[in-house]
Amino acid sequence: MPTTKNRVTAIPNYVALAVIGCDLDADGQSGVVNGPTRRFAALIERAARTIKLSRDEWNTLADVMKETEDLREYFDSDESAGVLLRDNLAWKPAHGIKWGVKVNSLIKKVDGMTTIQQEAILSAIRWAWRCSDAWDYENTEWWTPQFRAKTGVWRYSDE
Repeated sequence: MPTTKNRVTAIPNYVALAVIGCDLDADGQSGVVNGPTRRFAALIERAARTIKLSRDEWNTLADVMKETEDLREYFDSDESAGVLLRDNLAWKPAHGIKWGVKVNSLIKKVDGMTTIQQEAILSAIRWAWRCSDAWDYENTEWWTPQFRAKTGVWRYSDE
């Protein structure tokens, strides 16, 4: 049961709600937040399973994004995940050297992904830095939904 501590107050974006077929008056506050959030999380989880990156590429992306505010400041923006990933990789090519990754090749891989795959990358990285004590670069596959589910910190879909 929700408590006052866990309740969220926000100004609804009625245009976005209309696009996804929700109506605040008809569906209620929980309905317009929880249902779409669960469905989006399930899409992210499925997309994450299709991403083909090496551990070093994932670690490069995590390092590049760790030092930015893009994970937090742009979370509520219309800026695409692909742009955030690409721009940060281009601005910080030294992270690729650290992990033995050719940044231009990684940028091409990210550019070739679907929008939901790019969002899945940002979601994994956002989780990783919020739960940094739950993983390490060398011994965990922190980017996988299975790992996040195993930690008990994140699990959304029923697949």
